[in-house]
Amino acid sequence: MFNQQQYKMHQSINPIARQHGVIERHDATETGLYPLYNNPLLDICSENGLIGLALSGTYNKLFDFIGLEASNVDNKTIQSLTYMGVEGTAAGTATLPWQADPCDDRASSEWGSCALNFNGFGRLSLRTPVRDITQAAIKKCEIQPEYFYDGARVTDELQWDFIHTSKSLFSSLHNALIVGNKSSGDEQFDGLQRLIKTGYVDTETGEVCSSLDSNVIDYNEQSMCPPTASPTAGITWNGNAVPGGTTLIQIVEEVIHVTMQRAAMSSYGDLNSGNVVIVMPNSWISEFLDCYTCAKYCTDGIGMDSKDAREYRESLNGGLFNAGSIRVANLIVPIIGYDHSLINASGTADMYILTNKIGQQPLIRMEYNDFRRVVNAGGGVTSRPQLFALDDGKLLVMPSGNAGTCDSFILELQPRLIVRAPWAQTRIQDVARSAISPTISGDSSSTFYIESNLVSSIATTTTTTTTTTAP
Repeated sequence: MFNQQQYKMHQSINPIARQHGVIERHDATETGLYPLYNNPLLDICSENGLIGLALSGTYNKLFDFIGLEASNVDNKTIQSLTYMGVEGTAAGTATLPWQADPCDDRASSEWGSCALNFNGFGRLSLRTPVRDITQAAIKKCEIQPEYFYDGARVTDELQWDFIHTSKSLFSSLHNALIVGNKSSGDEQFDGLQRLIKTGYVDTETGEVCSSLDSNVIDYNEQSMCPPTASPTAGITWNGNAVPGGTTLIQIVEEVIHVTMQRAAMSSYGDLNSGNVVIVMPNSWISEFLDCYTCAKYCTDGIGMDSKDAREYRESLNGGLFNAGSIRVANLIVPIIGYDHSLINASGTADMYILTNKIGQQPLIRMEYNDFRRVVNAGGGVTSRPQLFALDDGKLLVMPSGNAGTCDSFILELQPRLIVRAPWAQTRIQDVARSAISPTISGDSSSTFYIESNLVSSIATTTTTTTTTTAP
């Protein structure tokens, strides 16, 4: 059995960050993510934060941008207003509210709404290797060392197993964030690819809710900035043809302008720098920033080799997520590099333009089932001594029930993605690149994974869907 006392014993072997002076979050002084996004996926300061202490810098910053919160609501319905007006607006017979006679009856107001339902959580679960518990205290040979954030070595075998099993678990979560499919029947949640779409309908009435539709652009495998001419016809925006000669940079800027316009209509508040990001594979970022620079400077005989263009291109590096940024109107829009499930088998890639909040209204969030409630159900930890929750309840640990002196443990995570305002989110499909370097990916399920021996055995399982309507 694995219980809290056992875990504390293992903690004492490697007392990392138990003194507040060893590792602490400097929210007030750091220029990283914490000042804007205060609830990361993995946190070095979390309760029982073993995994966060080892892996909090290894997952992608997109999770920090989206945000994370615990939820104990299985079936969540979000009602979004589709319009507000005076009586008769929906029927086309709106009654003006001017009142000539103070004694006459007044017209009423009316509004419409659309229900979006998010039912249940996904379930990601893996087992650690089977170990002989009688060998737990024996120091093993040093083959693959692992370190915590203060530089201390992971020497406890159980901690090592938890950390490496969690790496595989979170790698699957990276892919699910993009291509998760709840209708698959294997306890997935819907990812960005299925939630950023057109064809939204009210989940209670079936009525069309076109005002909630996302922006879905099919870029038709055109290069980001073709060397000799603008892209040809074939690009569509929500199924409508985009004029020939329209460039990717023009599309990106127009999408952000439209989002700003919709934000102003929403009455949520202001759309600020850092609330909108562009997500793309890392191999696409440099060329995209080159194209953005050329869009500003490759006119009137001034090329990329000019001093002004080179200096401007250098100024685009860095940014909030250290992957570059662009400016659209009054917004600084950071870029986030993300390889998982964005590179298609054909060699093109999908990009996303995401808005996490307007004013103080969150628009997109990850939620998780907080397993501390499970562990404490019935009046305390001792009511379920075989269970333990790690990292603010994000991970549940339970024995898998092996025989004899051998044992292993199951680690489980139950997340889901909530998109409250699909209209503020954009997907750009099938963007090609023309850079001279080969396309590579850190996603082990991709045909472009950096380990060629693994790639040769991988079936084509990367993103190929281009559907823009509701599944």
